[in-house]
Amino acid sequence: MKSHAQKEKEMSVGTEVLEKSKTLVFADFSGVGVELVRKLKKELRETGSSFTVIKKRLLKIILEKKGIDFDPTQFESHVGTIFIHGELSDTAATIYKFSRELVKEKKNFAVLGAYDISGSIAFTADEFTAIAKLPSRDVLLAQVAQLLTGPIRGFMYVLKQIAEKSKDAETDTSEGDKSKEILSEAVADVSASDEKPSPEVVTSETSEDSKQEIADIKTEDPPSSEVVESEETTVEENK
Repeated sequence: MKSHAQKEKEMSVGTEVLEKSKTLVFADFSGVGVELVRKLKKELRETGSSFTVIKKRLLKIILEKKGIDFDPTQFESHVGTIFIHGELSDTAATIYKFSRELVKEKKNFAVLGAYDISGSIAFTADEFTAIAKLPSRDVLLAQVAQLLTGPIRGFMYVLKQIAEKSKDAETDTSEGDKSKEILSEAVADVSASDEKPSPEVVTSETSEDSKQEIADIKTEDPPSSEVVESEETTVEENK
């Protein structure tokens, strides 16, 4: 049986760690040896938490003094208290993993329940297990951030694709207008050449017509001498 001084010291330690805690987890460690308890304490320190064994009656007094309405004497087995100074989700996974390892070794370490001091909320063992299976706070925040930024990234990608397609369309239109302009100029040149034949063509055609007329004149028969004499007689008579 512990002396009065030992009990006072136990309550003092409990009160000190309680002031720094956000959540309390109660566990049955009756089947766990000293070495395993040390291992658990080491793992908990890495998460900013601590494991302390305080008699249930003394723990109830400590909680009452701090205005916490929770009765640890409701548990029938020996109770060890895990004082969590950070977020419950960050430490719950460590406690759950430790308990699962001991189950494989047929050691008795079971979470009995938990209590959120800031929210004044009590959790059953099953509720604690559900929380322990959740990803850590940092992982959850990263997942939420990804969910929030995912649609934004998708929207920005769509806008980028639209901008690139618009740019390509403008380029195609510009090149198309330029091609149309060149084609129009070519058609205009062809039309002008059809309406006004070149000087070489005109000269060539005129030369051929003149040659044909001269040839026709040369081929005509010269007037006979009788016709000439008749014309001269007529001229004399007229005089």
